[in-house]
Amino acid sequence: GHRAPEGLRVYVYELPPRLNSAMLALNMHQCRGSIYAAEVFVHEQLLLSTALTLDPAEADLFFVPWYSSCYMSSNFVKPGPGWPDNDVDIGKTYRATQGVIDLIRGSHARWWEARMGADHVWPFTSDWGSCLGPFAPLHNSIHLVTSGDVSEERPPWYLSRAEEHMGSSPGFAERCRLPCYQ
Repeated sequence: GHRAPEGLRVYVYELPPRLNSAMLALNMHQCRGSIYAAEVFVHEQLLLSTALTLDPAEADLFFVPWYSSCYMSSNFVKPGPGWPDNDVDIGKTYRATQGVIDLIRGSHARWWEARMGADHVWPFTSDWGSCLGPFAPLHNSIHLVTSGDVSEERPPWYLSRAEEHMGSSPGFAERCRLPCYQ
């Protein structure tokens, strides 16, 4: 395994395979061979790390292995042979992220509530960063992102593009107006 900083312990949630490992069977480039695949790489490396603990009571951090970028890349607003003829349904991914939050807060409430999610690490490795999830429940959490736009205001082109991508999610339409730390 990989050596972790002395004493650091990370608990990796075991999510239903449909939220991570089952998507790898789709064999999409975005899930294995692109910058967006960082969510998969980090998950796999944590499972090999000396920091891994199987006991959440020992954990300093809690990693949520939700492959939001891979999920987004497999759900389209309008299917087609490739961009710009098709586009991903970010609204569907936003709703799925809310489902993962609900799962963690339901089945692991003790660990989430202890620090209000501040010790929970979420990979959001797509261009949309943490806009792929609701702001309020995730605002305390640690977000692993692939770029660092921390703008408070979204430029008009961004809001227009977000509207094209929202699919059927009014929640995402509102979320994309807040900082995404992408």
